[in-house]
Amino acid sequence: MKLSRILSCGLLIAALFAGVSANAAESRSATPLNPNAAPGVIQPGVIKPGAVQAVPGGMPAAPLKNEIRLGTGMSKRIVQIVAQVKFDKLNQQYTEFSGNAKKFESGAGVISEIAKECAKKAYSVQDQKAAGCTGNDTLNQCMDKLYKHCVKNFSSSGYSLPGGGYNPVTGQKYGGGEIPAFSTAQFLQSAQTTAAQARVLSQQLGQYASQVEQNAKALVP
Repeated sequence: MKLSRILSCGLLIAALFAGVSANAAESRSATPLNPNAAPGVIQPGVIKPGAVQAVPGGMPAAPLKNEIRLGTGMSKRIVQIVAQVKFDKLNQQYTEFSGNAKKFESGAGVISEIAKECAKKAYSVQDQKAAGCTGNDTLNQCMDKLYKHCVKNFSSSGYSLPGGGYNPVTGQKYGGGEIPAFSTAQFLQSAQTTAAQARVLSQQLGQYASQVEQNAKALVP
């Protein structure tokens, strides 16, 4: 009896010792976490993305069963607004364009008055030669040259009319004020500048429209 009890106790002690040794060996073989590991690298013992994580109480997280926290990984999906064309720049460009456009339209009105004056003006032989008329031209051909020459080469220097005077373009009488300098060459330059600014502004507005649409789609998934 004593011998059998001794053997039983010995076997029990041996089994317990073997279990403890196995656990100790397993603990020693576990790879420690590397604090300098690159972001996104899955280390031993770390739950992989997409794996079911436990929640307080020991229950695994699952849709419609427990509270779900999205976690810091979802913050990577947050999109910042990309503003390649800013409104302040557009506003500045529009202000410049608006000023030149007003000058152009004002000049266009003056050109219309100049054209009327050139159409009813009498031209000397010297004027006809200056316009390029020749003895071989018909009357209509020479008149066309005179009209175009008059409009294209019009120029007047600005001056004050403190006691009254006449507008050199329209012949209208003024009781006082100032007649601004004006020339057809300046008007044509103004037209080119205004047209170029309009094209740039149109392109910028088109880019801004696409930018707004893209940012709206990116911000609201």
